Amino acid sequence: MPIHMADIGSDNYEQEFTLGLMTNERKTVQEILLALKRIEEGTYGMCEGTGEPIPKARLEAFPWARYSVRYAEMIENGQVAESMHNDFSNGRYLSLLTEADDEEGLLENDD
Repeated sequence: MPIHMADIGSDNYEQEFTLGLMTNERKTVQEILLALKRIEEGTYGMCEGTGEPIPKARLEAFPWARYSVRYAEMIENGQVAESMHNDFSNGRYLSLLTEADDEEGLLENDD
């Protein structure tokens, strides 16, 4: 019995869809494991880009969140690269924060 082209297309779609789900689930598990590591290290709840605390509401929605909403938006907009580890101690991303953030008291001044 010959195979119909539509059946092949459906099979390919289902396979790609399933692989996509598996990839997303694998990434989520990795993010959860990294969050558990941050808990052990005492850095959980700190934005990996700026070092600022991540708001509780964001952590409740996404317990594995590595970035504040503001910093995540900067990543999405291509303003900064996604960090692969905690690298906020040198302050290299603080220069990207706006004066409005400073006026709102989001930046601490050591002076």
